[in-house]
Amino acid sequence: MRAFLTARWAPLTAVIATVAYAVTVIGFGLNYRPLHNDEGVTLSVASRPSARDVLDVAIDDRHGPPLHYLAVHASLVLRDDMLGLRLPSALFGILAIALAYGFGRELLGRSGGAVLAVLVATIPEVVHLAQFARGYTAMLAASFGSMWLLLLLVRTRRARYVAPYAVSALLLVSAHPFGLFALASEMVLLVVLGLAPLRHGWRSQRRNLIVLSLALGTGLLAMLLLWRVYSQLQPKYGVGQGGAVVDLGSSEFWRRIGDAWTGSSYVVVWLALAAAALAGLVMLALRDRRAALILGIWLVQPIVLLSILTATSPDFAPERHLSFMIPAYVAALATFLVEVGRRAGRYGPWLAALLTLAAITPGVVALSRDVGNFTPDLRHASLYLGSQFGRDDVLLSTGGVPEPGVDARLYGAYAALDASDSDSLSRWRDVGQDTGCDLVARLGDQPTPAAAWVLLRSSDAAQLATGLEAKGFDHVEVFGPFVVARRPLRHRTTVAALSAGIRAYRVAAQLTPATTDFAHLAGDYRSARRDARHPELCPS
Repeated sequence: MRAFLTARWAPLTAVIATVAYAVTVIGFGLNYRPLHNDEGVTLSVASRPSARDVLDVAIDDRHGPPLHYLAVHASLVLRDDMLGLRLPSALFGILAIALAYGFGRELLGRSGGAVLAVLVATIPEVVHLAQFARGYTAMLAASFGSMWLLLLLVRTRRARYVAPYAVSALLLVSAHPFGLFALASEMVLLVVLGLAPLRHGWRSQRRNLIVLSLALGTGLLAMLLLWRVYSQLQPKYGVGQGGAVVDLGSSEFWRRIGDAWTGSSYVVVWLALAAAALAGLVMLALRDRRAALILGIWLVQPIVLLSILTATSPDFAPERHLSFMIPAYVAALATFLVEVGRRAGRYGPWLAALLTLAAITPGVVALSRDVGNFTPDLRHASLYLGSQFGRDDVLLSTGGVPEPGVDARLYGAYAALDASDSDSLSRWRDVGQDTGCDLVARLGDQPTPAAAWVLLRSSDAAQLATGLEAKGFDHVEVFGPFVVARRPLRHRTTVAALSAGIRAYRVAAQLTPATTDFAHLAGDYRSARRDARHPELCPS
């Protein structure tokens, strides 16, 4: 057994890291987290009737990355619930940890691959992105996979790796627009690493030159194909105007990166890990200049480009959009830890193990704290709503005291996804952010509603529940900060349903003055009721 463990400890460690990551991601958070604003976009695109419709909307309307939308569409076909919405992100995240070992082994050796897999699996942002229905884990997995194949291609110069690399490059840029920056680094590496042997004469390197030229051509073709899609986003984000996308002098930029990638809010932790990664890069340059060059280009090239590129959009989230740089950062950190183990003599492995434990501790603590803060209140509220929701009922717009990054109007979409297949709520098309004639039309999907339901989040749920009961609502239940209530409709019309919403949101606005969400909802429903009473105002 000792001989087996000694020989296989590196892949076994990677397997344990992958399994632990999978349990953390899937076991905690896929069902309990409310929908983030961006997840509402994913749901609206991926829930189209066919894969062709999803592709058309993703490319022609959203001008966004098609890979994740198609993956979520397939997942929702198999399981139309919260798990189905977020499962592709979780699976891509799990795949990223497995690929991290292969990439690390090719670049740094078996020990480096094992340490790299452990480090990536314990980065809080990598865990969070796997519980987030967007394409970031797909981009991360494709970054690991494409770079691994590129390294194999450069080392072996075998044509059989060209086709797999071409596929991985296409997946990388189709996962997220920022995959273009990751692929740009790979194109630079292909040129630099491919041209280096030619100093001995190109005639003896013709085969190598052909293979690397094919890889470079396929990568550039992948960039061109998706660039034509993403370029339509330039006006939306004000590309070419305003300030630099990445401001290296901004404390906010480094704070967001540090918090998300280390799990700690202490600057000393960020500096310690950054110093260790930098030391690892220097150590790697002394031992393997090619490997150090690869990591250096991967880290520097995107930052330089994004420091030059300007945009006016405030939507840039460096911790997510730059997640394709995590492999290079973690590889440098893993190098430091492995080199300490090699150079520190007899007790080197033990010292390396202790330093690895110290490096992952902030992330593990942050993740355990996050798991400890999980609350099932929204899920319990949704399950109750689903069990009571009649086949002739309607669910009005949801709302409430805001949570960071969460649109309260998506609580209804969460409830519909989380409902059992046997519940009528599972077949309800959430009205979400619809207003005016769109809201009238969506509520009109049930032309003779028997009752109108609301799901609201309040800072004083008990007081809101009492206020709703006083206004004629029944089936009122409180689940933590969430209140579920039903208003029976005397007149089974869309106008009556809208009137029930106005009544509910007025009460909530009076009892929760700290948020304007309820007041806006009341105004939106008043406008929609006017439109419903005058059908000529709404185009058919």
